[in-house]
Amino acid sequence: MRGLRLVPGLLLFGACGWAQAVYLGAGAGAVWERRAPVAPFKEWFHADRPATSFFVALPLDEGTLFRLEKVDLPHDVRWQSLNWKARLSGWTAGVDYFLPGVWGQALVSAGVGTYRLDLAARVPPKGVEDTRFGWYLKVGEWFSLTKRLQFAAEVAYHRTNHAGQPQVLAASGALVFKL
Repeated sequence: MRGLRLVPGLLLFGACGWAQAVYLGAGAGAVWERRAPVAPFKEWFHADRPATSFFVALPLDEGTLFRLEKVDLPHDVRWQSLNWKARLSGWTAGVDYFLPGVWGQALVSAGVGTYRLDLAARVPPKGVEDTRFGWYLKVGEWFSLTKRLQFAAEVAYHRTNHAGQPQVLAASGALVFKL
């Protein structure tokens, strides 16, 4: 398992040799969950905590980036008739496609990854926390602020294979540095 954790770092290190630029980004935003187990009578439940993301992206060609991203999405769970604060902590890899946008560059993105369900408890119940496969789709727009700084506005739909098949919609803003 330890060897698998080194793979993204080795890929990034090898890719930096041929990449003309590296994009580093960090952002936060609001989250809604469809048919959340903690709010069974609401179609879309708005989380009271923000989502966060950090990413590194490498250009594949002029309008395409390969993105490695760490996301933390609030996702409260219901276990034995109690609500537990939790999060889906994901490591994803995807491809970003850029198109001419209204004010900047429009973004369409898709990717896959692993999402770990982490409860905010000192001693979580056995069998609740686990890591599962998931995927995401994104749309958004990136705006140039300076030559090396951009603002990214993105809406992402995440879906994982945890109990209940969580569907999370995250609207976020991020600062992106081009190195």
